[in-house]
Amino acid sequence: DSAEIERLIAALDDRDLDTRTAAADQLIQRYAASAPALERAIELLAPGSFGRLQGGRIQVLRFLNGSQLSAWSPVQRAQVAEAVLRLRGAIESGRWKATEAARTELERLSQRVSA
Repeated sequence: DSAEIERLIAALDDRDLDTRTAAADQLIQRYAASAPALERAIELLAPGSFGRLQGGRIQVLRFLNGSQLSAWSPVQRAQVAEAVLRLRGAIESGRWKATEAARTELERLSQRVSA
């Protein structure tokens, strides 16, 4: 499972949109409650990591929105809440020109971690 999770996490930022979308879908279907998958996805929200993503930003958000919140640790919830605030700031300052779909996913994620 570890190798498959790594493959799917890497595929979230593939050049091909269909590959990115399929990776997020598979992560949601098979690893929504997986601590290692959640940990890897949350790592991608870190300042340096998220900035390096190309097309995968929305897919990371989609996976986290599709994951089982009950599988998140309190630390992970706090990390995601902090990342949401930082990403909102990046949008507001123009550092991240997020699509409307990405903004929607970010707001969904914000609601999940504040619930």
